[in-house]
Amino acid sequence: ETCYPAKLAYGHVVELLEKDVDVLFMPAVINRDEASPGQTENTYCVFIRAAGNMVAAGIDTGDVKVITTPLHLQWEEMRRQDLRVLAQELGVPYKRMARADAAGHDAQHAFYADLRTRGREALAQLDDKHPAIVLVGRPYNTTDPGVSQNLPYELRKLGALPIPMDFLPVAEVDVSDEYSGMFWRCGQDILAAAALIRQDARLHAIYVTSFNCGPDSFILSYFRRMMTGTPFLELEVDDHTGEAGIVTRCEAFLESLQTSQWVAASAARNAPVAAGSHTRAQAILDLPELTLYAGNGHNGNGHGNGNGHKDNGRNGAGAGQDAGVDKVSAAVRRQGGE
Repeated sequence: ETCYPAKLAYGHVVELLEKDVDVLFMPAVINRDEASPGQTENTYCVFIRAAGNMVAAGIDTGDVKVITTPLHLQWEEMRRQDLRVLAQELGVPYKRMARADAAGHDAQHAFYADLRTRGREALAQLDDKHPAIVLVGRPYNTTDPGVSQNLPYELRKLGALPIPMDFLPVAEVDVSDEYSGMFWRCGQDILAAAALIRQDARLHAIYVTSFNCGPDSFILSYFRRMMTGTPFLELEVDDHTGEAGIVTRCEAFLESLQTSQWVAASAARNAPVAAGSHTRAQAILDLPELTLYAGNGHNGNGHGNGNGHKDNGRNGAGAGQDAGVDKVSAAVRRQGGE
């Protein structure tokens, strides 16, 4: 079974077919033109590459042609070869294809520059009244309101300021000293975002992932390790996720951030009475890591939102039904496996 975004590709194609299109352009994008600092590869997920082929195999597109030409954007010689093949598929001269490619490249990088500019503006305007929440993850999870259940808008209603991960200068961060072999392109940006968030006390993270995401099965463990000592919320979404569960977990996360601020203030007021002694507040602060998990409880992994997915024995029909027990499934993990 594929992840949720891969499933959505079929729905997008069905909608396009209803609009009487002539061609479905779904190239197999293998990699991006620039890797992160210190990395040699920048590969995209296999489902991104295979989306066009899966659609062609699973949907009757009739007379509408599905173009699935591979695009190796990182290696210039292969890029030119791919563009020649694509020009033949579209029935246009290669020179015209090359001009279009150059124009698209310039427009895309201008867009990236605009994102960074807007991000600097947002970071410069942060205040203490509104928690700044960086939405970490793949753009088709964090910026699609359907997939994320309107997460940015819900955070605004709760008084927080959501910041897209792409607003941060992730392209300038080198994490190769910790993870030199990160070949997933989105993984490079995610770990770079972790490095930036842990260095800035004003920023907090919500990691949006999809159930059945292969790369995230280990990228998430790297992210948790990099965020040790910094609370963050992990949201796992799939086609059963409901908006109520997302809102409940965001409320709990924001409340936990307020609590941590209160604990820090309390610890500052209650200094240890003797060398080596700790107040309860200080003991809480000394925890190596506090991570709030929220998701769908697949295979009893503790990510329970009441959707009935082998949810540690709880077969709730809706998120939040078990609020009398817990508002959010929380785990305090110490290094060393405790």
